[in-house]
Amino acid sequence: MHLEYSTERKRNSAAEKAANSFALEVLFGESGIEEFRGLTRDNEIKRKAAEIGISPGVAVHQLHRRRWLDYSFGNRLCVDITGTYTA
Repeated sequence: MHLEYSTERKRNSAAEKAANSFALEVLFGESGIEEFRGLTRDNEIKRKAAEIGISPGVAVHQLHRRRWLDYSFGNRLCVDITGTYTA
């Protein structure tokens, strides 16, 4: 099953923003994604992700979303999970 928002308003609701904030704090800890700012090399991102205890691909995704990492970097750290689960 793939969840999508039917409207932009639902995607930007206060509840959704709170959920996203909570998820980032759970994944990245109190310091958040800021500890990854300025990292560009795969080995740097991988090392920092291991320190925090997350997948380096999760960090790369967040860095790409914020445009803190050019989309041509970090892609080898990402794993395609399409089709690896069932609903």
